[in-house]
Amino acid sequence: MSDNTSGDQIHAIVVGAGLGGCACALALKHHGHSVIIYERLRNFRRLGDSLGLGENALKLLERWGGRDLYNRLTSIGNQAPDMQIRRWHDGKILAVQPLMDMAGYIGHRGDYHTAFLDAVRDAGIEIRMGCEVIDYEDEEGSQPAVILADGSRVLADIIIGADGIKSRARELVLGFADAPKSSGYSCYRAYFPASSQRRENGIGEDTHLVQNTLRNGDEFNWIVTRKLSHEADMEIRESWFQEGDLEDVARVTATVDPRIRAAGKER
Repeated sequence: MSDNTSGDQIHAIVVGAGLGGCACALALKHHGHSVIIYERLRNFRRLGDSLGLGENALKLLERWGGRDLYNRLTSIGNQAPDMQIRRWHDGKILAVQPLMDMAGYIGHRGDYHTAFLDAVRDAGIEIRMGCEVIDYEDEEGSQPAVILADGSRVLADIIIGADGIKSRARELVLGFADAPKSSGYSCYRAYFPASSQRRENGIGEDTHLVQNTLRNGDEFNWIVTRKLSHEADMEIRESWFQEGDLEDVARVTATVDPRIRAAGKER
């Protein structure tokens, strides 16, 4: 249902069909505007980390995508009521906090992304896959446009860049290249079959381990963050696909609670 009462429809282009692009398109459609999404990839893979959706985000998504989207997103998320914070080396529980207060529904980014894409298509929003935007036109007094890799020029009333960390639109708005900067930490992640519902954090010196279940307990998710030890590590390439060094993971987790380490070794 639309709440656009003025009748002034905007013709929008959203560049990028990730979580941000899909949410933006759903919001525009909800408010009565027409929108098309351009995505350079031809298909998506189940990529990324675990992701928390809190009540504020879920209420907006329910407004834009309906109750079906809300139900699907909450079913994807971890159903454990509490999060345990444990000491790194012996697993002693330091605190127990309601999970929704801390992180919301924890699920895999790829599963949430699939739900977002389905909601966009259910709303009648077209996603043009394999269409890479290589340039923008935004001259004063003329209608903005995107230029595609095949040379096509597409006009719109408004263009929203939601094309990720390597965004061309962001550089256009800022006027300079906004390259990613190292946080000083690296992150290893993995997921594998599991059998229980839980969410835990292990905290140690310059290290942090998060483990939780995904897909209603069918998968177990590990995230290990460590402080980089020397300058060469700072040059790690920004990528969704870079494989981790299992020997390094073993070294990082050598002093973690043996029960947590054993869970990883079993896989």
